[in-house]
Amino acid sequence: MKKQLLSALLTLGFVGSLQAQDIIYKTNGRQESTKITEINGKNIRYKKWDNANGPDYVLPLKDIQKVKYQNGQEEVYNDAKSLKKGKSTLSDPGAPGKNILAFAPIYMTNTSAVGIGLSYERMLDKNSVFSFILPLAYSFNSPTNNYSSSENRRSNMLWAYPGVKVYVGSKNEGKVRYAIGLSIPIGNGSIKEDRMIYDPLTQTNRYQTLESKISLVGVMLNNSVNFQLSSAFYLGIEFGLGVPYFINIDSNPNLPNNPIYTPYDSSSPLVNFNFKFGYRF
Repeated sequence: MKKQLLSALLTLGFVGSLQAQDIIYKTNGRQESTKITEINGKNIRYKKWDNANGPDYVLPLKDIQKVKYQNGQEEVYNDAKSLKKGKSTLSDPGAPGKNILAFAPIYMTNTSAVGIGLSYERMLDKNSVFSFILPLAYSFNSPTNNYSSSENRRSNMLWAYPGVKVYVGSKNEGKVRYAIGLSIPIGNGSIKEDRMIYDPLTQTNRYQTLESKISLVGVMLNNSVNFQLSSAFYLGIEFGLGVPYFINIDSNPNLPNNPIYTPYDSSSPLVNFNFKFGYRF
């Protein structure tokens, strides 16, 4: 009987000691048994439960999920669901959406420093390390009033760059990420030029429009820096360098002796630089 009474008293004492603790639940998932001595608008000051005569410790409220006091009451400072959601609210380029639709007001290619573009990007895995991208661009320049052939040349090219990107250096973290990728540039268009041509029928010189139609396919290595400034607003800068594998240049058959210079041949690289901004969803 005495042993049972002693055991009951020890059990009550142990339970009482547990209830006398203030338990701090931290946002990192850990918890600590303490004796809280002070709470102000920014911090909690406490002593460790197993060292009541030891030093004071201070934790900012932003690092505390909740506190369970010795009397059983709880006070929540950072809701667990909000914390979990907050960790995935902004990451580049994985959350919140897997799709990026962007507009490029600056698109530079071999034929012209003037161009515009649209691109669609789709993330392929949960960490958004791999993605498929489909940019479309139209590069052009206008003729001048100068009849020098080099200054009167104008081009119009429609481009598609289907490819893949790999984001390196982080997984779903940060507002800025670097990516490297491969794409297949497909171009189709023409280069025109007004040139003084001798007409043997009239035996006079007159301006005629020369045209070379161009179609090509190649491979390109792309480097890009991506900025996720908010959950929906996206910025991107990209530079690509590649080589053509198939080139077809169809010159004006009526003027075979007057070809137009084109920046595309087997030894000339393909160049692409663009700046874009868009919407993430």
